[in-house]
Amino acid sequence: MNSLTVNKEDIMKIEFYEAKNAEGTVMYISSKKEELSNSKDVAQETIKKHEVIFRKPNFKDNTNILSKAIKVESGNIVVDPVMLKYVRFVTLLKDWDLIDDDGMPMSPNSTSVDKLDSDVANLIMDQLEKII
Repeated sequence: MNSLTVNKEDIMKIEFYEAKNAEGTVMYISSKKEELSNSKDVAQETIKKHEVIFRKPNFKDNTNILSKAIKVESGNIVVDPVMLKYVRFVTLLKDWDLIDDDGMPMSPNSTSVDKLDSDVANLIMDQLEKII
């Protein structure tokens, strides 16, 4: 910790890679390029690096994120871990270089997050959990 406050310009960045097979019909994703580079099923020229940028959460962010992931069931407070990851993702997302099927840049917002392939979204959320 360098300061008592979170600077609004503080970011956290994750990277992941996508690739396709030679026919272009199967997509592979990984947080490690070498996993794709070493795969005999991957067409090496299709490997693409992506970056997703999140802003560093402040106290209010963390409070709002947690409050949206909490449920009260039979008098017990329960945290939904999947909802916690999702809300953290959409709340802190600042920028990315993802494009849609038409080759257009996707806006970094909850609507675009909701359209992601589940494997891609889960990979991003898991990577975010590791750095937060």
